[in-house]
Formats: sequence, structure tokens, C-alpha cells
Amino acid sequence: QYLTSRIKKDGNFHNRHYSLTRPFDGKSYSIAIQIENMNEIKGIVSNEIINSYNIGDTILASFPAGTFQLVENGKHHLFIGGGVGITVLSSMIHELNNQGKSNDAILIHCVQSEDYAAFNNELKAILPQGHYQLFCKGQRLGKD
Repeated sequence: QYLTSRIKKDGNFHNRHYSLTRPFDGKSYSIAIQIENMNEIKGIVSNEIINSYNIGDTILASFPAGTFQLVENGKHHLFIGGGVGITVLSSMIHELNNQGKSNDAILIHCVQSEDYAAFNNELKAILPQGHYQLFCKGQRLGKD
């Protein structure tokens, strides 16, 4: 699931999509924003939000959209994500945790290094031991 934010900067409107990082709590949505190079077009909205807004401020955004959702009656859930792709998986894992089903989830997360593992400590705390596997660049996945 994601929402689209819209900001006005230098007289122009810019739209960007952000994955939800947690399920809707009845009053707010949670997103993660990656800091980009200030001079690149892809960083205009993210950097404007980071530099000009504070936690709790209101931004113009759409209702959540997207079809990538948990399977309603799934007995087991295997999540495989890389880098910042963890954001949408984080939301699903939080939803399972809210339902008391975190034991039914396994997460494999691949990143450049542990420093790039967004939500690392949070996901370790939610998932049972052995259900969260973090793999860093160059790390072997097995003996073969």
C-alpha cells in the first residue's frame, strides 16, 4: 500500500508515492522518506518534506492505494525484500503482529550493509527469533 503526497515548491506542484510503513491506526498514516541528493530531481519532494516539515505536520496526500496486500486467510507468510523495499513489508508485518500472528511470518531482508537496514531493530522486536534474517552484500547464503 502507498499514498501519494503533493507539495508545492518554487511555484510547481510535485507528486511522489510513499509506501505505508504501518497499518492505519484510525487517525494517521506512517510513511518512510529516504533522504536524496538535493540536486537530483528525484529528491525534490523527499528533501522538501524532510527540511520543511516536522513530525505531526500535515501534508496533502491521497488515500492509500495499491493491490500488494496480505492474503486474508494465509496460514504462513514469507516476505523477501531488498533495501528500502522493506517499507511496505514492514506494514504487513505490523498488521500480522496486531492480529497476534507474528509467529506465522518469516522475513528475509537483503541490504548493502546493516547500516542500510531500515526498521532493523523494530522488526527484530516484532518477529520471533529466527524469523528475521538479514543478509548483507557479500554475505554467503549457504555452503553451495
